[in-house]
Amino acid sequence: MPQIASGLFTVTRVPAAVQSAPLQPDSVQPDSASPEVYGIGRTLLHKVWSGDLSGHSTVEMLSSLNTELGSGAYVALEGVTAVLQGRSGTFVFCHLGVQHGGHQTLDYRIVPDSAAGELVGLTGHLELVVEDGQHHYTLTYTLPDSLA
Repeated sequence: MPQIASGLFTVTRVPAAVQSAPLQPDSVQPDSASPEVYGIGRTLLHKVWSGDLSGHSTVEMLSSLNTELGSGAYVALEGVTAVLQGRSGTFVFCHLGVQHGGHQTLDYRIVPDSAAGELVGLTGHLELVVEDGQHHYTLTYTLPDSLA
């Protein structure tokens, strides 16, 4: 039966000097089609989780944004080290966010079979609400009763 975990997380952008080189599409000449032409950006983020899920994570995100129209999308992978339900371990979130015509969608899921440590078998998805600059999460998850 699914369980619910909720709380907050804070986000810090990793300085550009720490990030690796810009993304270069393999199929085109770098001087004629840089990421800026496509509007593709790469961002690294660090998060600190509090509440029912307590720990930290690192997010690697690729995004594209049309600033004139306010449309865009991002994909990300997020490595999480945390304690959930008194059990510690690691797992990976996969994000897909799209914004178009003032409407936003976000799919934020635990990558199947990515959990390790005492969180092996963890599955679920996360809902996010940003209010007054605070990131509130609700994680709907399943976790096996016993460790194998």
